[in-house]
Amino acid sequence: MKFYLPEQPDEVTQDQARLLKARGIRAIRKIEYEHNSSRFIVEVGHPRQEYRRQTGPRGGRIKNAEFSRMAHSTGSVVNMILETPSVIEVYSAPGDGWGFPSLVGDREVTVGTIEYFDPWE
Repeated sequence: MKFYLPEQPDEVTQDQARLLKARGIRAIRKIEYEHNSSRFIVEVGHPRQEYRRQTGPRGGRIKNAEFSRMAHSTGSVVNMILETPSVIEVYSAPGDGWGFPSLVGDREVTVGTIEYFDPWE
């Protein structure tokens, strides 16, 4: 799995890793969150997976509908997910239809669905 800083696409040095840790930034391997009535599963090295809520026969909204079991890929491959003290940042190739970085708020994260890892060890 390739993991890098957006400003410096080469390997992250141990000094840079210590600096990120000192600033309270943690690397995330995988996260699940809800946004705009969809559930997203985002994992480093893969495109985002979107699960939309099920709809009625003509595409209408169903109150408390379950999420679809079938996901579709959206955007490009995710290169990095960072948890900062204020927000989660998801980085992928610029111009893929997502912000650079796209931001995920704490309230959107589904409880217990963050997998942390240390890519610099």
